[in-house]
Amino acid sequence: MNTNATQAIQPRRRRARRRNAALRDSESNILTGGSRDYKPEYLSATVTAANNASATKSIALPIMRNFSSANGAKAQVIEVLKVFYEFTTTSGLIAAADTRLFAHLSTKNFDTTATTMADPTTFSSCGLCGTLTTSGVSVYENTICVDHTDGMGNGILIATDNIYLQLTNLATGVSGTANIKVLYRIFAASVQEYVGIVQSQQ
Repeated sequence: MNTNATQAIQPRRRRARRRNAALRDSESNILTGGSRDYKPEYLSATVTAANNASATKSIALPIMRNFSSANGAKAQVIEVLKVFYEFTTTSGLIAAADTRLFAHLSTKNFDTTATTMADPTTFSSCGLCGTLTTSGVSVYENTICVDHTDGMGNGILIATDNIYLQLTNLATGVSGTANIKVLYRIFAASVQEYVGIVQSQQ
């Protein structure tokens, strides 16, 4: 065996491994900010509102605030990828025309004051409207997925400690409920990025 050839191959393999490792680190920084949290997780919540009323549920986010040098002076924030909405009422289907259930996710607690998609702190919205057919059957879709990614796997960054799920129930005549599942991952944000996100979401 040619020992000179073997010795020449080994450094090339080491350089290739270093290049591959650097590429993986670069991809990690782009997609996750360096958190390497590639596998999304689910967060679930439920809120119920009476007829012609709004109700809000507070949801604590599973994150840790730590700007120590050990993690590169970065803080954990939530990156929302998708939200799955499911609507129900105590009478089953929405059995009348012009009945509506609106759900909103926001970084602000609106309590019983109805919010809309127009509010800058609202980052996800979904609605369900009752429609009567000639047979008298209410027709609607359930469950609904709202995709918040940009096509490259990047979602919406949320830097608050809590998010708020609000349901507005209009003219159903009964109590309505919104069930959600938030598909998210942890993103590592720099101090400057974190401060900017917080300021824009409060």
